[in-house]
Amino acid sequence: MTGSETSLRTHWDPAKPATAEKTDGLQLEMEFDTGVNLNKQSVKLNKLSLSTAKGEAKPLTATLAKPMTLALGDLAAAGSDSVLAIQIDRLDLAEWPSFVGHFASAGIADGTLNLNVSNAGRSFAVSLDSTVENLTVTGADPKLAGTNLEMAMNGKLDDWQKLAADNLHIAIGKGSEAWANFDGSASGTLENFTAKGQGRLQLGQVAGLFPVPGLKANAGKVDYSVTLGQAGKISTIGTKATVSGFDGSYDDWTFSNWDIGVDGQAKFDENTVSIEQAKLTFSQQAKPQGELDVTGELPLGQAEGKLELTASGVLADLLNAAAQPWLAPIEVTQSQTQTKATVLLGADGSVAVESTGALGRLMLTEGDKPLLAKPTTIGLALKTKLSGDDIELNQTDISLPKSDRAANKLSATGKLSVPAGKDISGSLKISSDAVDLDSVIGLLPENEATATEGDFVNDLSGLPDAFAGLALDLQLQLVKAFWDNITIAKADISGKAGGKVIDLPKVQFELNGLPVSGSLRIDKSKPNPAYAFEVQLKDQLAQPLVAAFDPESKESVAGKVTVLAKLDSSGKTQGEFWANLKGTTEFKFAEGDLRVFSDTTKILLTPVAILLRLPDMLNSPIDSMHAKLKIENKRVQLETCEVKGSVFVAGATGAIALDETLEASALDLPVQLSIRRDLADKAGLIPKGTPLSAKFVKLPDFVKVGGTIGEPKTKTDKLAIVGLLGQSAAGLPGTIENKAGGLLENAANLLDGEFIGTDAKDALTNGGNNLFNNLNSLIGGEKDDKKKDDDKSKPVNPLNIFGPILSPQDPPKKGDKPKK
Repeated sequence: MTGSETSLRTHWDPAKPATAEKTDGLQLEMEFDTGVNLNKQSVKLNKLSLSTAKGEAKPLTATLAKPMTLALGDLAAAGSDSVLAIQIDRLDLAEWPSFVGHFASAGIADGTLNLNVSNAGRSFAVSLDSTVENLTVTGADPKLAGTNLEMAMNGKLDDWQKLAADNLHIAIGKGSEAWANFDGSASGTLENFTAKGQGRLQLGQVAGLFPVPGLKANAGKVDYSVTLGQAGKISTIGTKATVSGFDGSYDDWTFSNWDIGVDGQAKFDENTVSIEQAKLTFSQQAKPQGELDVTGELPLGQAEGKLELTASGVLADLLNAAAQPWLAPIEVTQSQTQTKATVLLGADGSVAVESTGALGRLMLTEGDKPLLAKPTTIGLALKTKLSGDDIELNQTDISLPKSDRAANKLSATGKLSVPAGKDISGSLKISSDAVDLDSVIGLLPENEATATEGDFVNDLSGLPDAFAGLALDLQLQLVKAFWDNITIAKADISGKAGGKVIDLPKVQFELNGLPVSGSLRIDKSKPNPAYAFEVQLKDQLAQPLVAAFDPESKESVAGKVTVLAKLDSSGKTQGEFWANLKGTTEFKFAEGDLRVFSDTTKILLTPVAILLRLPDMLNSPIDSMHAKLKIENKRVQLETCEVKGSVFVAGATGAIALDETLEASALDLPVQLSIRRDLADKAGLIPKGTPLSAKFVKLPDFVKVGGTIGEPKTKTDKLAIVGLLGQSAAGLPGTIENKAGGLLENAANLLDGEFIGTDAKDALTNGGNNLFNNLNSLIGGEKDDKKKDDDKSKPVNPLNIFGPILSPQDPPKKGDKPKK
């Protein structure tokens, strides 16, 4: 049979249309003679010769040396040995695209294949020795064109059972350098055999020959040995490999100069792969980085499976490499671990993971800045299930270092959906039995834990950023949390959290036993972030609230407190926030017995006590307070501000125009003062016609709160003071009337203007010390000329006139107890 100018095309994948080009211009010659003996169930090939040519060259020839007999059935057929020799001589692969184009686009092949057939075809002996020069692998990196390939094999199969191969050799490289090689042998039978081999891979070059999407291997080598076994339907594989100096990346993961050891043993049948042992050891630049041990069963197909994993001794560099896409720019500088995990593979394709372990002696940095104050151990217990895009968090327990007050364990549960290219959505619940925030904050470096107050608007607007890429229904439940003297209990906070909006319509907790409720919303979906807040605390005992901020003063307070606030605003800066702020706030202190005074209360009452010779005003308890503010149009309207004591009543009303900086907002608030009737009578200040039933007598207005919110001052009116002094002096005994009269104008001059300090002597300055002493003698006080500069107080906010509840200044005196 001959063929001239023959064109052939081969379909390597019948399911796909042919893509390789045709092999054209072939000259084919084949001569054969065969016979079939049906009675003996045998075929005898008497003659066979084949040659192909393109032009004058004959790159492929096949010759049968002598007749070959092949048995078709179980009966043996007589016949002598025969050899089929195939010769390849300078075969240009580029000219045979339909046959080899799927694997290679260029190369020159040489080689011989001798097939020795005996025992009527039941025994074979194969000898292969071939080379390919200047090979270009289809789809490989063009830079790797021109490689050389070597293949050699000597082996035999006797009676279709006994197998022996003493030389299996493959090598590929360029020039004299081998990029990959393998040498092995095999022995046994087809049902029970053992094959062994070893070799080396140069990863930088081999990865370019067979590219894997996302994988880049720049350097590194692999030395390996492998053993394959077959025993009936069970196959085994054992391998030992060492990856040295690997440098490369996979997607967002990068690796530099890593060494990896692999020692594994597995067996498999048609349904399951059983991993009896798989140990991976990691090191970088000769520094150990931990181990990973794996055992278990993997299904071949949709069936159930189970893996057991143990990670130990994992150090910083391995964690940095494994978690780099999520941690960057944060780095792990120190760590170790002992973690166990069980992975359950479901027949439906789901994966369930249960693990326990801890990261010990963990240290984190961002650049040169440490993020932890000291090496810290963090425990993690996990139960989760993955099904497609869905994740079920059945349990996620995080254990921080415990303290004397709390175990500091957090738990997270929920269901999440993680579709590719979209935000993570679902529900998440975080809970804890007890958290000590002081100990948690203590994990931070000192400069972080005691950071000064920053731009609170920037801090607020930055909260949604913590939920970037998320859209969650969020719930936070804390049985107890401790912070300094504050105990937060029964905290229940729920709402929605995402990268643009945090909306928490339910915020409930107990503050030192006091029930507090409210809501919070931060919306960054618009050009100007918007904020809304609401807080409610109604008719609760004052002592627990004071104990949270000043435990030493809690015994000096009795009464009930109400705090109500509903505010909203918008803006990118603090100036915009104050300009757009609107809402109402209200504070009440009732049924009280308050034995200490704030700085502001002293500022207001000290001038009155001095001028009216009423020191009792500075020692009398406060019974109630009430302040109500309305904020809108860049103004704070003080609708109500009243303090009631056993000997006085003080009140203020007015408006405050908000400045771009809150502390710079100017104050101009008149203060109305009334004193108890018997004291007014003692000071000679009861106007004619005052009803006998009046318990308090109002004084003429002579005090205003001025300055700014950041630096408040008390302003006094000289004419009003002179009038008060004159009226009060009229009631002095005659023996000291002249002496007092000489002091009136001096007192008016000294107290006219701004009164800042809380100590009367400080307010009167050096020139007024004698006046103060003289006034003291008039009202029966003790003379004290000693200078007490250490007692001077800084300016305080007069709007905090009800501050004794939250920040009392003086410690309680011995014996001072609240009323029952």
